[in-house]
Amino acid sequence: MNFIIESTSNNKKVNLRWRSLYLWFLMLLVIGFLVVNIFDLQIVNGEENLIRARNISHKEDIIRAPRGVIYDINGKVLAKNIPAYSVYVVPEELDETESHKDEEEAIIKDLANILGENDEKLYQTYLINTYDKDGKRTDKAKITLSNDISYDQYIDILLEQENFPGVYTLETPRRSYPYGDSISHILGYISDINEKEVEDTGLDQNANIGKEGVEKSFDSILREKDGKSVQTRDIFKDTTQEYISESPASGDNIVLTIDIDWQKKLDELLERRIDQVDAFAGAAVIMETDTGDVKAIVNYPTYDNNLFARGIS
Repeated sequence: MNFIIESTSNNKKVNLRWRSLYLWFLMLLVIGFLVVNIFDLQIVNGEENLIRARNISHKEDIIRAPRGVIYDINGKVLAKNIPAYSVYVVPEELDETESHKDEEEAIIKDLANILGENDEKLYQTYLINTYDKDGKRTDKAKITLSNDISYDQYIDILLEQENFPGVYTLETPRRSYPYGDSISHILGYISDINEKEVEDTGLDQNANIGKEGVEKSFDSILREKDGKSVQTRDIFKDTTQEYISESPASGDNIVLTIDIDWQKKLDELLERRIDQVDAFAGAAVIMETDTGDVKAIVNYPTYDNNLFARGIS
């Protein structure tokens, strides 16, 4: 039995017309819905939404990742990372006009009181690292005052943050060199990045970068990739949300051909010989003849790279 009635061409035109009207009706309904919501958002509740938007703050923090570890041929640690708190100044955020020099001095000296440092000495150290001999600011993106402040000092500065414009604290891994000056000329050290290095590497102004020795030559391998966390606070609702926008990644480790036991012994022998002949400098090396691998290499005089790791104070 056939229940389908054959349609005429007139019926098809009527059906198409009704379908068109139906589509137009849906479009008008959607547009009307959007207009009503926009009106409600901007006109009816506009003031309330504006107040709420102003009470939502976004804070982005850097998640510091550890730099790669440096080992000797036997797996002994030559350079590692230890937990530390640091304080630094961003000169660009301090007004450099003469009328603000007194304020700049007051900020550094007040900071010295918290750090237990001599205020005049810390201020002079800041000036030396911030300005050149002509009184113009150097290209340093930040000036680290100390990489070795205590937890209590770290908290005190955070609580007084509004009184220290341009001053920041960081909970960050600090570089440590267990064997100090016996191998410092090989390892080198890391220090604050300057503006040119920021442009060349694309790193942020808070980064540290290898300046000498292995730390500099293999910086791209050892260097960590810091992450970022975003904290959103809604004061209107008294709620806080935090999420990681970029995950941190540790730097890669490297192993040297150096044998630290041989290194220390050679350093001891060279220093003794220099004293015997009353020389002012010297150098010595131990190398495997078959492979050309350097097992130990020492220079005199030397320096303690841990001093650079702790900052300028």
